[in-house]
Amino acid sequence: MPIKITVRCKTVTPMLASGANQQEFEIRASEIKYGLRFWWRAFQSFSTIEELYKNEIDLFGGASSDNTGRASSFKLFINNINGLQFWNPGTQTNWGDGINYIFFSIVDRQGMIKPPIDPKDPKKSGRKVAKPGANFTIHINFHQRNNERFGDVLCSLWLFVNMGGIGGRTRRGAGSFEITELKIDDKIIDKCRNDSNYKELFNKGIPSFEISNDQSPAEFIRDGVNIIFRRWNTNAIRTKPVTYTAFDPNTSDILVLYDAIARNSNSAMDIMNIIGAKIGNYCDTYPYDEACSMHKTLSTQVNSFPSDFFLNKVSKGLPIVYNFKEEFGNIRGQNLNAKYIATTALWDDKTDQPKKEKGDIKEGGRRSSPLIISCHKKGDKSYAVICFLPAPIISNNEKFWLKSIPNKPELDVFFNSSDKPPFAPFINEMLYDKKTFKDRKGDEQIKSPITSAFKKIYKIHPYKEIVNPTDPPQRPAQQVAKLKISNWLSRANSIKKEDSFIIKQIIQEINKLFSDDKEQESEELKNTLEKKLNELGIRKLYKF
Repeated sequence: MPIKITVRCKTVTPMLASGANQQEFEIRASEIKYGLRFWWRAFQSFSTIEELYKNEIDLFGGASSDNTGRASSFKLFINNINGLQFWNPGTQTNWGDGINYIFFSIVDRQGMIKPPIDPKDPKKSGRKVAKPGANFTIHINFHQRNNERFGDVLCSLWLFVNMGGIGGRTRRGAGSFEITELKIDDKIIDKCRNDSNYKELFNKGIPSFEISNDQSPAEFIRDGVNIIFRRWNTNAIRTKPVTYTAFDPNTSDILVLYDAIARNSNSAMDIMNIIGAKIGNYCDTYPYDEACSMHKTLSTQVNSFPSDFFLNKVSKGLPIVYNFKEEFGNIRGQNLNAKYIATTALWDDKTDQPKKEKGDIKEGGRRSSPLIISCHKKGDKSYAVICFLPAPIISNNEKFWLKSIPNKPELDVFFNSSDKPPFAPFINEMLYDKKTFKDRKGDEQIKSPITSAFKKIYKIHPYKEIVNPTDPPQRPAQQVAKLKISNWLSRANSIKKEDSFIIKQIIQEINKLFSDDKEQESEELKNTLEKKLNELGIRKLYKF
């Protein structure tokens, strides 16, 4: 007996979706089906890849190892796309710095979408971006009634809607959408749960697609995830680390962030902008030590990194473009180009050289980010769901490759990164850790993590609230003033007669701090200063 699912949806963040012609917006059935397949795979707990593939083919179809193949257990198509409005190529967006950063490949520094064909670089062009508010309908029709497959597809749909998105840049919050209505054979899903004709379909558990009035966003996601965990045994301890993007209870996190600190956080798009700004700021010149080590290696005759060097930033995914701001100067007989792309190269261990095809080095391919962000608003609740699903960035037959742009093979660098488990420390820091360092100019740089932008942070597995570390208590004003004065006095050996502004500042601070009180600290500071002023012969110019 056939069964059909009808899903009415609405876009909630900017969506960058297309088919073969990237200049034309298109929501494709194949992309929806890929999303269902991806999220089904990400939360399965099969012990072997072979077992995973077999079950995936049974549900979604595909070619099997014995070349027999199998059709999908359901058909999927999309219609009723309406309400589409666009930010078009060549127009101003006014998105905000965070979303501009997320869409960096199609937006210029002024926040304008690039023209359809960029005359400066034909490979880079602007594209249509759909505005939030567009509607579309997904139809999922099963050839025959199968409780197991029906439930698996709905659980995949739940994960897809609440953790993923459609189109490009979905791992950074773009393309998020919500379900406005879900029907089974023209009957609202919640009415089917207790209907004798459909009740057995829900026996193994299917999450609710509606957040109730008394649920927080974190509780809604927690309850849904727990149902899926029980259904698919996702919490099973893996004997081997996963080699693809998937949930591993040993290393993965699912976070729900809401109650943004910023005032303008009323929509899913606002949340996307806030997170994008945090990521952009955090990744700028950080990890600083790593950038300095790369800079040093590329600006000297050394053509390899130290054996313990680990390229933390690649945990964001590959490739990464590095633009070094300073000229490296003449190196290896010519000027070193300051632009590099970090990628991987297939490596031949016998020759200890990169593998080549038709004279060109064979690249190892792209690596997706393990950080998947989805932004939402349900009722008056705006929030983000973040999945951190780390997997190995590089395989055993690859090396990291810093590829010079334009291509100058003599300047390329290949290296092995030190052996690290797939915990992606840089991503973990970007989520939770505040970093402070001094750059080459001596200026203090502060990098605040994504979670610092929200008052409420919940980790779903295990379920607990994460409290942002509070800044250390401020020193009392008197202590601050003493510290300032002490710092100034530490420069006493370099004070000259013309440094009257320093002396005036010290005097003002002492008078402000101690007034007429003759405390010991005040006297000591005054005596030290008086001694220095006497040495300079300018004591008489100032009175305490």
